[in-house]
Amino acid sequence: MASIARKIILNVPFRKQLTESSCFPACIRMVLRYYGVVVDEKWLWKCGMILPHTGTWDVTLAPVLKKLGYKTITYWSGSIDGWSNTVPLETREKYKDLYSKSVGSGVLVHRRNASISLMKKYILSGVPVLAEVNADIFYGEKCGWTHMIVIVGFSKNFFFFHDPDKHFGGDFLRVGFSRFRKSWENLSSLAGRSMFVILPKNKRNL
Repeated sequence: MASIARKIILNVPFRKQLTESSCFPACIRMVLRYYGVVVDEKWLWKCGMILPHTGTWDVTLAPVLKKLGYKTITYWSGSIDGWSNTVPLETREKYKDLYSKSVGSGVLVHRRNASISLMKKYILSGVPVLAEVNADIFYGEKCGWTHMIVIVGFSKNFFFFHDPDKHFGGDFLRVGFSRFRKSWENLSSLAGRSMFVILPKNKRNL
């Protein structure tokens, strides 16, 4: 972790996503590499899909991470139906069933009302944060999807992040808190504040 004045940045390795819909696995791959573990992104992608949708999900990737020895906490407010514009009904119904099972068994911890201050707390503890953003707002152009990035640091006015997107992405980019908040809190009219935290054994009490 590098600290210069009020700027704190975690030394998370950067990787671009390998497919158009594997931003979540790509972000997990970066965080696990930061923890010293190498995993195959396409394997994570296949494990994480709930067909017919080709995106990936917290409820399908949490069991994989548990087997690797990690605790996972997913944060989001609203309901899965909040993603209805892009997610087929069949996938949403499967998600609801898997959600009940994974949370009920303790494989996945779900909390609500995440905040920017909570993200900063994780960063200060040496834990990168995966954050889901509304791509239309985040990039300032019509995309029609949500996207996962890795928050790796912050300063007085900015978050620093890795963006795995094949077209817009890059490493150690920065975004002002105001623009980030708008894209993060407004994934849709029914959902927002979505983030995902991967905790190694020595940080499970965070």
